[in-house]
Amino acid sequence: MTRALLLSISAVLLILAPSSEAAQQQKKITACGITYSVPAGLVNVDMQALDSESGERCLLAFKWSGKKIKSYSGPPLDSDWKGLVDIFIEIKNQDLAATAKQEGFNLNEASKDQPRYSDKQGLFLLHKLDQTQLNNGRMYKAILDAKNKTPVMIRTGLQGKVVFMAGNNSKSASYTIWINKEDKSQERASIEKIFSSMSFK
Repeated sequence: MTRALLLSISAVLLILAPSSEAAQQQKKITACGITYSVPAGLVNVDMQALDSESGERCLLAFKWSGKKIKSYSGPPLDSDWKGLVDIFIEIKNQDLAATAKQEGFNLNEASKDQPRYSDKQGLFLLHKLDQTQLNNGRMYKAILDAKNKTPVMIRTGLQGKVVFMAGNNSKSASYTIWINKEDKSQERASIEKIFSSMSFK
């Protein structure tokens, strides 16, 4: 065979062969007894049990850095979506106003009847989850930015200080997802749908 013919055959084989890059775009992770397909290179999994005795729920934190969410086209990440997968913010109640002010948010103290906070533009909302605590802190649900449908603020540190932000100015993000173990197949599909609905800058 001539060199040109060999090169042509090689080129055709490369086109027909599965792309190793494409094959590596997803990776399998197992946490809370469930195996997920998630974007490779973006996600590290940090898992801990919330209730080790009953084993009903566990904390699954998807984290990545250096990538900002460009768009999100999936289902709303709030309690309206069957309550299976929620994104939460963990922050101590007494530190909320100071922390938010430091991070550029203008939040008013929420009353028991109106447990809601918003920024100056009214796009960023936090809803208090009653009777939900972790590490002596309060859990707050992140409601999607009403303008661009991307999470603005995702999770704070265990001491009530914001350590990860997601939004236009963020360079890193930490997604914390509560898992209820009862319906594993539905939860797996739900989480994978979240990731498949995201595009990154």
